[in-house]
Amino acid sequence: MGVVAGIFIYPVKSTHRVELTECQVERRGLKGDRRWMIVDGEGQFRTQRDEMTQLALLQATVTASGLRLAAPDRPSLDVATPSGNSVEVTIWGDSVMATDAGDEAARWLTDYIGVESRLVRMPETTDRPVNLEFGREGDVVSFGDAFPILLANQASLDDLNARLDGPVPVTRFRANIMVDGFPALAEDAWTRVQIGPVSFRSPKMCGRCIVTTIDQDTGQRNGTEPLTTLTSYRLQGQAAVFGKYLVPDGEGPIRVGDPVTVSTS
Repeated sequence: MGVVAGIFIYPVKSTHRVELTECQVERRGLKGDRRWMIVDGEGQFRTQRDEMTQLALLQATVTASGLRLAAPDRPSLDVATPSGNSVEVTIWGDSVMATDAGDEAARWLTDYIGVESRLVRMPETTDRPVNLEFGREGDVVSFGDAFPILLANQASLDDLNARLDGPVPVTRFRANIMVDGFPALAEDAWTRVQIGPVSFRSPKMCGRCIVTTIDQDTGQRNGTEPLTTLTSYRLQGQAAVFGKYLVPDGEGPIRVGDPVTVSTS
């Protein structure tokens, strides 16, 4: 048995993390996680992968009325939860309906990023299915890359850092849940995970990308690590892997310190 050591959400996809001590698990993932997304003028999603490393410093905070955006050297902006202006947006080839947050948010983001950008939100009426090769009918995800929740194992991070010239924090991997108390790489074999009152299926490992090379507290890209080292010993198919995806089978609260049990069958 292990424990939950950290909980993180990213209210706007590819922006700065928000660290929590507790959070509600919903069918799309953790409450407030990646329900908003930045898109270009054609509705195509934007991320740090697109040479927009400054997104790492964009802080989005969920408020009672919507969202607050903040970034270095500029005034913050409160954005109301949009209720109209339905638009089609594209993320990893999935076309889904979202609501546009308006021109003021678009101007703020465009000024900060330096290219035309708009902010959209996924309404409750939109269901974006997961890859059914690894999921079930009814499994959905918000604007996360592939699955509702990403889990990281502290011992696996320690194992990686022992191979690096300089350690990297878990923030490089943009996980939702950090667990401790398990052996390194044990998560490879997990098929189910129980955290507090909530049960999850664990369908596959997470293939990593260039975002892992970006310092999430400075927005600076630091060479090719840890991706190069991960590729040397954690290559599965065409991707270096770190972290395990989770799909919730129910809803409920999870907290830092909650017990974590796992199954491999």
